Amino acid sequence: MEKASVNGQTVRASMAAFVFSAMRTRSISISQPFEEAPMDAEEQFLITVKETVAALVRRGKETKEWKSDDGHAIRGWSVKRWDRAMKTEGNPARGWWRETWGNGCTILTKECEFWEYSFDGTDEKDKGSTISQSLRKTPGSYLVGTKGKPFSEMTGILERMPYL
Repeated sequence: MEKASVNGQTVRASMAAFVFSAMRTRSISISQPFEEAPMDAEEQFLITVKETVAALVRRGKETKEWKSDDGHAIRGWSVKRWDRAMKTEGNPARGWWRETWGNGCTILTKECEFWEYSFDGTDEKDKGSTISQSLRKTPGSYLVGTKGKPFSEMTGILERMPYL
């Protein structure tokens, strides 16, 4: 058998070929995960968002408009809704009271953006009623959810939307 020198040591040529092959394979396998890595949860969620919007448009699901007190308006579909039950503070018999209530929803626009709409009301003795409406972009972290895999709760809601 032929002999070769690797790092100053004499080894058989077949062993040197094996080491060189292993080093070359290792460098290839290190770069492969970056090229062939599976999608992460956020990438998969963004695909679901785009597919949901496309399905809603294709099925002719109408959008609704939401407005804020500052005049900003958006159109989209209500994804998730919540209510804040009426809360009473103070004591009307003692001359002071305040009631607060509200509701809101998460909205998905045709541009695949999520927004939050909030409607808040207050009724207070001697001050009357005030109502406010606001819109803001939903922080991405709010869409991750708290149960199951990241984005799984919202993905389930989005996947059902075209059929509701």
